[in-house]
Amino acid sequence: MIKLIASDMDGTFLGREVRMPRGAYDTIREVTDAGILFVAASGRALSSLEQIFAPVGNDIAYVAENGSVVHYKGEELSVNVVQNDVVANLVNFLENTEGHPVINCRYQAHVFPRIKPHYKTIEPYCANIKDITSLNEVVEEVISVSVFIENSKPLPLYKKLIENFGDDVFVVVSGQYWIDIMPKGSNKGDGLRVLMKKLGIKEDEVMAFGDYDNDIDMLELAKESYAMTHGTAGVKAVAKHQCEPSEILGIMRGVIDGR
Repeated sequence: MIKLIASDMDGTFLGREVRMPRGAYDTIREVTDAGILFVAASGRALSSLEQIFAPVGNDIAYVAENGSVVHYKGEELSVNVVQNDVVANLVNFLENTEGHPVINCRYQAHVFPRIKPHYKTIEPYCANIKDITSLNEVVEEVISVSVFIENSKPLPLYKKLIENFGDDVFVVVSGQYWIDIMPKGSNKGDGLRVLMKKLGIKEDEVMAFGDYDNDIDMLELAKESYAMTHGTAGVKAVAKHQCEPSEILGIMRGVIDGR
């Protein structure tokens, strides 16, 4: 019996158009009333997810920053941070590449001046953007570093980051324009395990939806896993089923009907 439904956001629950589907809040309320926990699992910052799900925020859980931050009913269950020296080395490395670093803290995203031409593209994914000229202006703990790739070809830079930083951090391609860099041991699957341990939920009681490689750990964990039909080959290889984003709410309601 499914007790937890976790979904990626961009390209999955929010669709490729990145907007809340009609009836989503009502469906979340229905699964909640049926005793099923809905989990928003995303590379987005916690504050961004809280804004999106404000109407149902007291009923759901968040696995934010690709598993670096886990929140449940206002309680911070888990937070992992990237060490300051690693952040500095990453920023220096990215200076002469096509990648633009976004330094993600709990409630603010810090960016450097050269990303300004791409503000409209990154704003929907970043909460409370602050312009900085030096890392010395970042006083909070760094939860993750997102890298925006303006040419929408992340794989070459991804390989370089793995080669240079793979021993220190977890690097994953999370979208057409994005690479996410998290502390070692941070991924959506491990974030879900934190929730599952607290709530006594087993792997065969989990359903998950995703479309990109940062969803693989979560999909491998879930008994009922769905890759989006437009998803990556890696996601499709591990998922049990495939569906369109527009079908997710119906599948969720089907879980209730089948109980």
